[in-house]
Amino acid sequence: VLLVVLTPYVVLLVVLTPHVVLLVVLTPYVVLLVVLTPYVVLLVVLSPYVVHLVVLTPHVVLLVVLTPHVVLLVVLTPIARLSTTTTVDAKRRTGQLTLDEYYCTICVL
Repeated sequence: VLLVVLTPYVVLLVVLTPHVVLLVVLTPYVVLLVVLTPYVVLLVVLSPYVVHLVVLTPHVVLLVVLTPHVVLLVVLTPIARLSTTTTVDAKRRTGQLTLDEYYCTICVL
């Protein structure tokens, strides 16, 4: 009688034990997968933007740093040429042009 009553439970235990062991062993991995998947997806989606940011940042910094210099150069060069030419012309007419000023004028013009 005891054998007849206990046999289904023993069979159930033998059949289910591997499943329970598998469940216990794999649960942490499943939890890890569920927790980390959004971060992996985010990493995959954002990686190109991060690469672009890393590649382009030095160019943007150079652009921001050099733009005022270029603007000043473009704005001031004609003024410097005009000023130098006017001063040199005045000195040339009066005979006060030094050799240094002469060579400097050639470089600027």
